[in-house]
Amino acid sequence: MRCFVIIANPGAGSQHVEVFIAGHLVGAYDVPAGGRVTPVFDGWIGGPVRVVSTTGGPLLVSERSVYNGNFTEIAATTAADLSTDHYVSWYDENSPGMRHWTLVTNQAAATAEVGGGEAGSRLAHASVPAASIV
Repeated sequence: MRCFVIIANPGAGSQHVEVFIAGHLVGAYDVPAGGRVTPVFDGWIGGPVRVVSTTGGPLLVSERSVYNGNFTEIAATTAADLSTDHYVSWYDENSPGMRHWTLVTNQAAATAEVGGGEAGSRLAHASVPAASIV
């Protein structure tokens, strides 16, 4: 498995960014205008991964993984996009050889009750403690 974060700067000026995993500062980078950095954080597992522009400019951020010849990319979500109702386009735990899971992070100060399902039916439920991931 090889994972890395891609941080692109679409702005006109250089951006200084800091990367945190589970609240720990793991890297700081200067990203030139129109440029990108692709840091790898060996030995880390967990989250959330938070990328912050300390200079206040726009960023495009995603996490990329390569495993056994397969590639995935997950776009980052801004705090403004957080809500109590999210949709995932597809989930398949039935086809031969498929393994999927959904990660839920709770950045609030209180436990969150979450559920999942399809077409209005609730198939799963979890309690997510404050500041944690399930």
